[in-house]
Amino acid sequence: MKKLLLLVSLMLIVSYATAQFWTEDFETGTQYTVTLGAEGEDGSTDYFIRTDDNVGHNINMSYDGVSGYFFTGQDIDDGGWSGSTTPSQLTWSGINISDKTNIQFSGDFGEDFQTPGDIDDEDYLLVEYQIDGGGWNNLIAFENDGTQYNTDFWEDTNFDGDGEGTTITSADGTMIPFTKSIPGTGSSLDLRFTASVDSGDEDFAIDNFELTADPPTAVTLSEFTAEYVSGNLVLYWTTQSETGNLGWNIFRGESEDALILDIAMKINTDLIPGAGNSSEPNDYSFIDETVTVPGTTYSYWIESLNYSGETQNHGPITLTIPENNQENPDPPDLAINDIHNYPNPFSPDTQISFMMSEHGHVEVTVYNIKGQEVIQLYNGYCSKDRFSINWNGKDKDGNEINSGVYPYIIKSGSKTYLRKMILSK
Repeated sequence: MKKLLLLVSLMLIVSYATAQFWTEDFETGTQYTVTLGAEGEDGSTDYFIRTDDNVGHNINMSYDGVSGYFFTGQDIDDGGWSGSTTPSQLTWSGINISDKTNIQFSGDFGEDFQTPGDIDDEDYLLVEYQIDGGGWNNLIAFENDGTQYNTDFWEDTNFDGDGEGTTITSADGTMIPFTKSIPGTGSSLDLRFTASVDSGDEDFAIDNFELTADPPTAVTLSEFTAEYVSGNLVLYWTTQSETGNLGWNIFRGESEDALILDIAMKINTDLIPGAGNSSEPNDYSFIDETVTVPGTTYSYWIESLNYSGETQNHGPITLTIPENNQENPDPPDLAINDIHNYPNPFSPDTQISFMMSEHGHVEVTVYNIKGQEVIQLYNGYCSKDRFSINWNGKDKDGNEINSGVYPYIIKSGSKTYLRKMILSK
């Protein structure tokens, strides 16, 4: 059997849509607690209140883009209604973020412009977060531009007290959406919104606060390779575990961004059955019987589909179809055995260890669960023996990283081995 050269690279990239797991649309008013000031109105034009587009309240501002209930405030000071004060604050406590990664906050913000401008240098809007009670962190803020009186609200992107980003002030009070990342992981998340608008026509509106995160990983992939043998292009992949995995689809494109650009082609006719729920390794293979062109480089992705209809993409790997009658030697592969790290879970150090069957070149690289490289621990020659290397829980820039699951990949020739370790501080 003639075996021709293939160009294969495994990229630990998993892509999937984020999923909403918490929302505050102010329809019920039961999720938040007023932790500074008091919710209410003075019967005129001063208020800090949840309202349904002015119905039944003395709200003299309108906001384009809201529907149903939202939260708004204007001229909040110490003399408005019982308990009113500036700043006033809403807090959401105990939001469950267990097993959540890549958490994103989004929300709509607006301010209705009144001539000659409403916002003074002491006014501000601020959203903060804390994880597991570890202390409050700034998430998004709005300030004026530092002028003493009568300007607008702009995003304060560097939290220095002066707004210089996107404005939320407009003549029709258009609600502007913003999205911000919440770094880190944990068990419980708290959010709070603080508003300081204490005179005249100084106002704000907020709505549609949401939290999204990457869904839990349904499939742990340890190997994804391809070979071109006697005119047949064959894909191979191995999973270490599967959760609710109904099956697989295969996609092919002529660039590594073809899947993102939605120009990749699904090349399997029927869904390839998955293992369902399995904690044992499972091996798969697939023959690409579609037309290929010699000398062309193709990118391949495998897509896992769970019982809920959610998908998870793995890849790409790239493979160049050899020219006719062109033959090249296979790259040398080294057998690597007994791969583990100890301790696991660990804090702050762990030792990665494995056994080499022969001497040769090896790479050891740590990734995060988004497929981004954290640090390459080793890239060089190893002798035929046990090899060990220590990792101190820091990235390539020397920064300590957050607790979480960190895959590590050991590569030798075209062989790739994947294991996982847990940093628990």
